[in-house]
Amino acid sequence: MSGNFRRRKIVEYVQRYGKVTYDQLCRYLEDVSEMTIRRDVAQLEKEGLIVKIRNGIRNPDGIGWAMEPKYKLRQQTNVVAKRALAIGVSEMIKPEMKLFFDAGSTLLKLAEIMPNDYYHITTSAPATANELLRRVKIDVEMLGGLYSRNTFSMTGEPAVSYVNMLSANYFDMAIMATSGFSFEYGFSCGNEYDAELKRAVMKKAKKVMMLLDESKIGKNMSYQFATLNDIDILVTECTFTDDQRMEIANCSVEYRYVDASIGDNQ
Repeated sequence: MSGNFRRRKIVEYVQRYGKVTYDQLCRYLEDVSEMTIRRDVAQLEKEGLIVKIRNGIRNPDGIGWAMEPKYKLRQQTNVVAKRALAIGVSEMIKPEMKLFFDAGSTLLKLAEIMPNDYYHITTSAPATANELLRRVKIDVEMLGGLYSRNTFSMTGEPAVSYVNMLSANYFDMAIMATSGFSFEYGFSCGNEYDAELKRAVMKKAKKVMMLLDESKIGKNMSYQFATLNDIDILVTECTFTDDQRMEIANCSVEYRYVDASIGDNQ
């Protein structure tokens, strides 16, 4: 049993029962030692998915209120650049397209400026889905799964399983967000379940568009989910060196530069 699978089972178990002991986990995860389970628990607590208590763990009820200010802070970070990216992307997508909107504050900005026209949009972010529903012509498909208190999005095995069942090239375009990017490590995020879902979505898309604002450059998060070779279009307000642009071109990635000033007073 792999570590990722074990940790996923632990999260699902505590979500179901609210509070469990290490003895219960040992019985549930047959042939797995308590020491291994405790290591998994330490990792899950670091990711905010469970809370350690005496002799066991519990579902992190109430942590959402503690995490919400962090989520709102992300929404307020680099706002002009994110709005500019959203405007740039809106000019590249056409009615009748079947799209995936990743979770993230930039995708929420995009949802806020989407025209009331005929699109089919799937998303893992409830806030983005709610915003899109204001347009009566847009069909909105919402992924199920575990509701992450950190990213305020759906994640986990149910979401991944649903995406895996979709036909090849189900999405005309997957519009993705990242928490970090470097040329050495690629695109990354802070949660293995989110990374797994992103990979699954990208495999079902004809084209993958990655949104990248300057605040993410040089950050290497815990879980890589893509490299430049895995995407088709990079939309950013970042100016790269000639060598970096050459590296992007060598990966057959279309580089779309967006002037951040168009995000002012929009």
